[in-house]
Amino acid sequence: MRTTLLILAFCLGTSSLFAQGTTETISQGTVLTLSSPVGHNYKHIDFPRRNFIIKRGAVADYNSLIGMEIIVKEMVTGTDGSTKAILERKDGRPFFRFYPTVEANLEQALAVGELKS
Repeated sequence: MRTTLLILAFCLGTSSLFAQGTTETISQGTVLTLSSPVGHNYKHIDFPRRNFIIKRGAVADYNSLIGMEIIVKEMVTGTDGSTKAILERKDGRPFFRFYPTVEANLEQALAVGELKS
């Protein structure tokens, strides 16, 4: 029982160190890849809601984003220490025809796997 808890604590500690280490290597201009969301929607990347996309006349298909390369346009560190990133598409086109950039919580999106470097 004690060794199981020790191994679990070690794994959690190294995974948090890995997530922190990846944000230090990511800077402005870094190319990242979008992967599939955890549920139906992306939780740590602030894409507009489906009804807003549909009201503007675009198709709200989040599956078409999987595998898309995006560029970190700007990084902002919050007061709580979290890193927010402004992301844009590598090909220069807007997301869903109307949104040129989106915002993401970089640490959490990398930890969950919504973004890959």
